[in-house]
Amino acid sequence: MTSMTLSAPSPLRRSPPTFGFDPSTPRFTVEQYQKMIEAGVFADGPKIELLDGYLVLKMTKSALHDGVIQLLNRSLIRLLPSPWDVRIQSVVQLSESEPEPDLAVVRGLGDQFLGRIPRASDIGLLVEVSDSTLRRDQGEKAAVYARDGVANYWIVNLIDRCVEVYTSPTAPGVEPATYLNLDRFEAGRDVPLVLDGRQVGVVPAAAFFP
Repeated sequence: MTSMTLSAPSPLRRSPPTFGFDPSTPRFTVEQYQKMIEAGVFADGPKIELLDGYLVLKMTKSALHDGVIQLLNRSLIRLLPSPWDVRIQSVVQLSESEPEPDLAVVRGLGDQFLGRIPRASDIGLLVEVSDSTLRRDQGEKAAVYARDGVANYWIVNLIDRCVEVYTSPTAPGVEPATYLNLDRFEAGRDVPLVLDGRQVGVVPAAAFFP
């Protein structure tokens, strides 16, 4: 395991952005985005998500990407105490974003979210499985999740064959939002699963890098 402490602003935020280049690009609130969805604006178009107020195209997924999600889902389900549950590629509602992380560990079983979308207060862990999206997941998405105080964020980095574990988000209102701690777990190490500040199990990093 390689461990490091990140300071704000994080080095991860210095790379060029992957969206929002042009200041003339319109931004939308979560409420406006939800109204567009209800009106069917995106029904026949490409898949998108709202990140930091921007409408961002979702990338095409590879067989490896989807297979790793399934492996990780099975590993997490076996470890979770009640009432935690796993949601796969389902939307979560944050203050300025409605992303669709590859996996979300949320407090509450499925019927609790029949009438509403999980919010930051419901989230114990968000996971992105990354190959073509690695730059965005390490940069903008980390900032989006940190801004709303998501305590634990994992990137299953398929390019560098490691699991990046981000913890200690910056305080609310501090910009640029980022995570202050980053641990990298390579094959042969176990990734601790921490919920509400308590370790509930470990996931072998090697399981995700065939």
